[in-house]
Amino acid sequence: MKKFIPIIAIVLVIGLTAACFAGCAEKIEGDLPEDIPNLLNDTDVCPDTVLDVSGLISAKSIYENSSLTDAQKIMQMMSATEQNEMSTSLARFNYFQYKIGTTKLDKQEGTLIYQRLRKQNQQEKDDTTLKLPINHNFGNLEVTFVQSAMIRLLTDNKIYRISGDIKDMTYDEETGLISMKNDDGWSKGKNFGDSESVASSQNLEETKKTVAYWDKGGIIKEDSISIEKKTNEDGYVYYSLSFEVDVDVANSDSRTIDKLCEDNGGTDMKVNKLVVKAQIWECGLMRYYETSENWSGKIGNVLINYEGSADSTSYTFYSYTEKDNDMSASKAILAELL
Repeated sequence: MKKFIPIIAIVLVIGLTAACFAGCAEKIEGDLPEDIPNLLNDTDVCPDTVLDVSGLISAKSIYENSSLTDAQKIMQMMSATEQNEMSTSLARFNYFQYKIGTTKLDKQEGTLIYQRLRKQNQQEKDDTTLKLPINHNFGNLEVTFVQSAMIRLLTDNKIYRISGDIKDMTYDEETGLISMKNDDGWSKGKNFGDSESVASSQNLEETKKTVAYWDKGGIIKEDSISIEKKTNEDGYVYYSLSFEVDVDVANSDSRTIDKLCEDNGGTDMKVNKLVVKAQIWECGLMRYYETSENWSGKIGNVLINYEGSADSTSYTFYSYTEKDNDMSASKAILAELL
C-alpha cells in the first residue's frame, strides 16, 4: 500500500456524504505523529484551557505519588483517563481513531482500515465508524464481517442509528481516509429514533480503547515501562507512557477475553501481543493513544466460523474544543432521513 503523504504538508477536505468526516489537518504540533490521518484540528489544545477539569482524576497527582511503582502509576493513569471520559461532568470530548492492519479469515486475508470519529457533549453524541478492507481476496460473505459504515447520532434524547451502503464506500490512498461516494448511501438503522440519554453512552465499554483492564494485577510487564514528563509547544504538561501488556495475564482475565470476543464478533479468542503508547494531560484526559496488537480466534456467526487473526496498529487523537465538537454534517444526513 502506498505510503501516506505527511498530513502536516497538506490540507485535507474529505467528504463523507455532507462532509460527515470533514476535517482540516493543517498542522500537528509537538510529538504527535505527522503521517497518520487525523480529522481533528485541535489535538494539541490543552483541555485545561477549554474545559473545567477540576472534578477529574488528576494524572499529576498519580505521577507525583512516590509510594507507587511505575507499573501502578501507569495502571492508575490509564484507568483515570477512562473514568474521566465517563464523567458526566466532562463538558465535551472528541477523538479520531485510525486503525490499519492485516486481517485473516482462514486462507483469505487483506488490509483492513478502521476509522472512528466520535464527538460527545452533555446533550449530544455523534459517533461515526467506517471499516473497509483493501488489497484483499475476501469473498462476498467474508466482506460482511469486515466492512461496514455506521453513524450513531444521539440528539434530543433519541438515538438515530444510520447505516451506510457499503457499495458506496471509497478509499483515498493518498490521504488514507475512507469516505462515502454520495448522499444516497445512508438509510435508517435499527432502533432509529428510540429514546436514549447521552449519559448512557459514557460507560466503560465506550471508553476502553483496548481490551485490557487496568485493575488486573501484573497485567503490565515491568521491564517494558517508560514514563516521561513532557511539555507541548505552548508549555502545557503531559505524560508520555509506553509499556507492553503481559498476554498470559490478559488471557487469564475473563473480562479481557469477553471484550476481545465482543469487539471482533468472535469466540475462543486470545491476545498474542499488545503494546501501548499513551500521552495523558496533567488533568487526566488523554492526548494521544497508540496500540500495536495481535489477536487470534474464531470469527463469524452461528452458521459459519473462520479461523481468524489480526495484526494491527491503532492511532487515536483527542480534542476537547467546541470547534471539533461540531455535529452539523451528521445532522444534515439525519434531516434527509426524517
